[in-house]
Amino acid sequence: MAICMWWVGRICDAFDGIIARGTGQESIFGGFLDLVLDMLVYSSIVVSFAFIFPQSSILFLIILVGYVLSITTALALGELQQRFQILNDNRSLSLASGLAEAGETGIYYTLVLLFPDYINLFSIIWIIVLTISATARIISVWQLQKRIECKPS
Repeated sequence: MAICMWWVGRICDAFDGIIARGTGQESIFGGFLDLVLDMLVYSSIVVSFAFIFPQSSILFLIILVGYVLSITTALALGELQQRFQILNDNRSLSLASGLAEAGETGIYYTLVLLFPDYINLFSIIWIIVLTISATARIISVWQLQKRIECKPS
């Protein structure tokens, strides 16, 4: 039941912004609320997993930190890409893409729920994916900085 609810919610979340933009009903507050609620849900599920699977709670704390790094790097890089016209995004908030996104998060949650005996393995893999995603964005900002410093005035 939890897996079905997760995926129905994710599908609805994927289409709400598209529908809002398509019908001219998008709003700054809607874009803001979408991102805030997404992060609240992702974090709440990881905290719930820590209670359900206390033997893996340290891994879930690391994942929570990974979410903070992932979203802050996505927001910061997305803003910089918009500012320097590298990304032309029509969403309320520009997010830089990365390896760890909504679909991958859902896959991780689904695997944890279906195969709890492998929770530590799945969690370590997920931590690696989050780390790669945040690191790639940090490198992208560093490269952007180098490109801008090299441009003639």
